[in-house]
Amino acid sequence: MFIDLDTMINGDLAPFFDDKDTFQAIGPKSWTKRRGKHPAVYRWLKPKIRALEHKLGLAPPPLPSTGKHMEIAPTNMGTGIFAFDIGAHTDIVHALCLDVPRALRLYRNEQHFVQNHLKDWQGWPDKTICSVKYHLRRPIWQSFFRHPMPPPSWAPIVAFHGDPRPMDMAMNRVSRLREFPNMWIGRVAWFCDYWDKHSGGSHTKVDGHSKVN
Repeated sequence: MFIDLDTMINGDLAPFFDDKDTFQAIGPKSWTKRRGKHPAVYRWLKPKIRALEHKLGLAPPPLPSTGKHMEIAPTNMGTGIFAFDIGAHTDIVHALCLDVPRALRLYRNEQHFVQNHLKDWQGWPDKTICSVKYHLRRPIWQSFFRHPMPPPSWAPIVAFHGDPRPMDMAMNRVSRLREFPNMWIGRVAWFCDYWDKHSGGSHTKVDGHSKVN
């Protein structure tokens, strides 16, 4: 079982080891989005914002959609938390080693490559992994003056995919969720308390909460 460093362990991990025969990762049904659809104006603006990010080099370019690359499907897998039997998928490593430059050219990241070379995989069940962006963010009209909500009691793992990173939650600055206008200002109290309780690193108390040095 692999867990990204930008992840909060918040409970018992035993259920993640129940199925030992299938490659399991974060899938499209691994979490139910807490928030509904964005406002229509945001949905209209998002592709234009993304195109500008591509032009400025702030986001990877879209995958080729014509010619010989059409067989490469977009990914809906997340490898922030994934598990498999040791030795079960050496074919994926061999496929990468055969042509590393091609893999780097055609695939966005490791999860895109892995999904396109797996014959079968399963997503973690819903209400197993809590997403900061999907479960904890405030509605757009509240996000400027209310911090993200604390994790629910059912979540043994809290995933920070994309923005913000865990470090952002402990810093006294403007943080965002990569999707404007979801942002807040200052340290998030519940995360600072978690850091203070579990971290053996260097930190100091500020206003009753930990500040990362």
